[in-house]
Amino acid sequence: QQLKNQMHINPIYQQSKNNAASYNLAEAILNNSERGGFSDIGLTGLARDQHNELCKQTTEAPNGFYVPFSALAGRDLSATSNAGGKYSVQTDISSNVVEILRPNTLCARLGVQTLAGLSGNFSIPTQTGKCVSTSALENSQVSATSGTFGQIQMTPHRLAVRTIYSKQLLRQSSISISNFVQQDIAKTLAVEIDRQIFQGSGASNEVAGLTQASGVGSVTFGGAATYAKMIAFETAVAAANATGPMAYVMDSATRAKLKQAPKIGSTFPTFLWEQGNFTDGSGDGVVNCQRAAVTNLIANGQVFFGNFQNIMLGVWGLGADLCVDGFTLADKNQIAVTATIYIDVAVLQPGAFAISTDSGAQ
Repeated sequence: QQLKNQMHINPIYQQSKNNAASYNLAEAILNNSERGGFSDIGLTGLARDQHNELCKQTTEAPNGFYVPFSALAGRDLSATSNAGGKYSVQTDISSNVVEILRPNTLCARLGVQTLAGLSGNFSIPTQTGKCVSTSALENSQVSATSGTFGQIQMTPHRLAVRTIYSKQLLRQSSISISNFVQQDIAKTLAVEIDRQIFQGSGASNEVAGLTQASGVGSVTFGGAATYAKMIAFETAVAAANATGPMAYVMDSATRAKLKQAPKIGSTFPTFLWEQGNFTDGSGDGVVNCQRAAVTNLIANGQVFFGNFQNIMLGVWGLGADLCVDGFTLADKNQIAVTATIYIDVAVLQPGAFAISTDSGAQ
């Protein structure tokens, strides 16, 4: 019941999504910095309203002020250096910014569940054993058996981004710097969250990702990928009785190998990687009749397979803690901004996954 309550969409979070287009983060940062950068001092309008509403949803006092997840901001930008923001100051230029290329994020579309609004440590009850049925004579005694239970513990791990603005940029920019930096920091956080879901080490305050989960199946290529090896992922997961929508995840080098590896035939072969017909614009392919997605977030060429609905991403609070420092870099007329969120990852059914022990791009 606690899990169901937490998964209910919070009206404050929904409101912040609806107001995202009206939230001027650049203005909020500038106003806050000019009035000392403490808590909500200097915030006006929607920024102040959203901060106050988020404060009601948590007992944690922010280091700065709360910003809804839909209005995250950040990036080292100044108006006097080209790469740092000068290209966005009005000189009759396009109002569109060509964004830097980033690794593809895909956990959300593969079904990873998100649990937002957590406070304190969070436990998910799990069944670790089952009762057993017995064939017996009509009047004979049946041995009693019962299920056993455990818990998956989720605790907050800090994930932060520090960025620097020049006050000149915040005042001069002709394009929507607020929108651009909001998306930039949000994507920066999203990329790191996806990486940690797959390969988080569980050390140095990283979450423990799939590679650290006990009970995950394994496949060793031991050479070039073959159809039999790709089927072995499916077999390992099926042996654990896992069901539901499955998907392969790999890096671009492994995809390149699979596109050249014949599945059937040699004169006019069918290759391991086949074209997908998904309508979500992802460009995902098909391997062994299952969805196959690519991201260069994965290191060492590992291949992942499983039902990603069995992963839970926990997010503490409903907004990022934005701390504005207008003092440290005041001699440079710059403002340092640190955005902080807290996350953890729970693998609900480790048996629903199989991971290669070596590279699929051999």
